[in-house]
Amino acid sequence: MRIAVVISGLVRSFRFPRVHRNVWAHMVWPIRDVADVFFALDFEQTGRKYGDYANETSSVPFDDVLKLFDPAYAARMRRSQSLGESLRVARKLVEAFEEAGGPGESFRYDWIVRLRPDA
Repeated sequence: MRIAVVISGLVRSFRFPRVHRNVWAHMVWPIRDVADVFFALDFEQTGRKYGDYANETSSVPFDDVLKLFDPAYAARMRRSQSLGESLRVARKLVEAFEEAGGPGESFRYDWIVRLRPDA
């Protein structure tokens, strides 16, 4: 069985260790042997409200988070306009990876799981 785990949307609190470690430990790590991880994330913060975690200073560089998840593909969106746009970008990443197997070697995922980056 092939599973794609797609983490897409506005980064918000995902940059904080307590959040991305929780996503890794409870949502990705248990299926890591059968799952490929994809990121389609919006980093634009200008003009957006964030709540209490906006003041936290314990954020880490996103490249360090990428090392933990080792994604198959990672895309940085520029101020996505909607959830639909975020999902379209994520789906294109998954489709490109499926087709990258080459002639006769392409495949389709059995399951695609979408996670919010701040869940």
